[in-house]
Amino acid sequence: TENRPVMQWVSVALFVTYNLVYYFYIRNESKVTTKGLKRMALIQVACDVFFAGLMFWTTGSIEGQGIVLLFFPVVLAAILFRPIGVAITSGVVILTTGLIIYLEYARSIDHIQLYIDDIAPRIYENPVATLYGYLAVAVAITAIAVYFGLTSKILRQVEESLRQRTGELTTEKNKIDAVVANLIDGIVLLDQDEKIALLNPEARSILGLKGKNIYGKKIEEVTDVPNLTKIYEILGKKIEWTGQKHELAIGSPLARHFQIITSPVVTIDDKRIGVMIILHDVTREKEIEHLKTEFVSIAAHQLRTPLSAIKWTLKMALDGDAGQLSAEQNDLLSGGYQSNERMITLVNDLLNVARIEEGRLVYEMSAIALEELIEIVLEQSKPISDKKEIKIEFLKPQEILPETEADREKIQLVVQNLIENAIKYTEPKGEVTISLKSDKINLEMMVKDNGMGIPSHQQERVFSKFFRADNAMKKGAEGTGMGLFICKSIVERHGGRIWFESEENKGSSFWFTLPIKTIKNK
Repeated sequence: TENRPVMQWVSVALFVTYNLVYYFYIRNESKVTTKGLKRMALIQVACDVFFAGLMFWTTGSIEGQGIVLLFFPVVLAAILFRPIGVAITSGVVILTTGLIIYLEYARSIDHIQLYIDDIAPRIYENPVATLYGYLAVAVAITAIAVYFGLTSKILRQVEESLRQRTGELTTEKNKIDAVVANLIDGIVLLDQDEKIALLNPEARSILGLKGKNIYGKKIEEVTDVPNLTKIYEILGKKIEWTGQKHELAIGSPLARHFQIITSPVVTIDDKRIGVMIILHDVTREKEIEHLKTEFVSIAAHQLRTPLSAIKWTLKMALDGDAGQLSAEQNDLLSGGYQSNERMITLVNDLLNVARIEEGRLVYEMSAIALEELIEIVLEQSKPISDKKEIKIEFLKPQEILPETEADREKIQLVVQNLIENAIKYTEPKGEVTISLKSDKINLEMMVKDNGMGIPSHQQERVFSKFFRADNAMKKGAEGTGMGLFICKSIVERHGGRIWFESEENKGSSFWFTLPIKTIKNK
């Protein structure tokens, strides 16, 4: 009994020393092996069994609290080993406990009693009481072993499932990383706080980062990357999805052209987790478009001179400058003259398209009265509408509308295109209605007809170059397919917008607006 504290402190010192050795072994990763870990685990459990048995003996055996320490090696085995290892460890602990109790009962080792002298001898002199005490300890250890053994098994299954799932997720992540890294488009991913979370190699090349780390920063905070600043300004200094496509030119004189698209990043349950900026290289498309536009411009210019010569030659012949024509000759020359006029119109349209695409279409702004332009175009279109017996109704505004600043010739071209299209694509004896109004901010013109309309599946292409609806081509209606493209460019250049509604075989309605601007130098 007198040596109890010394024995307990020695056992604690040995326990702590071994665990320190185990800890430093694990820290030295270069020397850690699977076999080494298994060997160290076995030694640790054996040391715990020895420590628990020694503490069990020195704290009064079955009459003391040391029984609790017998659970330690069992719990440790449940953490380190499979269920069979837990069973073996619990069996060793039970046998060790039984051996200590038997040796005490047989007086082979001293019983270090915990209570006063008249209690302990009664317990250990009674074999039934001793057996019951031992069985109680064995049952408790077995219960702990079963409980922690099953728990360990469940945890291992969960761990294995998680390891498998983690492996699958890692594989998928590696696939996604590989796809993103090899995309020919640049990708800039922003998180919910609009901070840069991902840049693929192409994006880093486009932006010219050269090893700079800008992760975790907002775009406006990155001031030393000019190309990124350009993107931020092009997006209107707002990182949000609008469905719009923007263009960016980088480098000079051999510029690279990029189409900038923003797209929301959402989870399966539609929770937004960020925004992705896509940089799509359209340099080749721009070069091809430029070459095409240049070719069209040159060809149109080359055609204009001979067409003008043909026009005036035919005009002189029709006017009788070369002698009197017979009726048959007059009809033939009139047909040629009209065909030449259509060719001139086509050439002019091609030149306008080329100028629009190259940004060379000059606008000469002046004060215009839209109502006056409409009346001029109606007067010019009267022969065509009278020939088809089409009723044209102009719903004039009751009040006098304000003038606005615009290019008179270009806006007249827009009005002419819309009215002539309505007449052209309306059956004889049809109706065309024109209205004009103002909301103090914009002037709005509408042209409505009850003609053939536009098929629904083709309506998204109405303002594209060279577009002709299927039903229009089947009926042989004349046209170049460039009028509405030109109209849209002119209206948007003036700060307005143009749109339409149409139903096949029922007619179409076209609207366009012009902002009411203060007249300069009036």
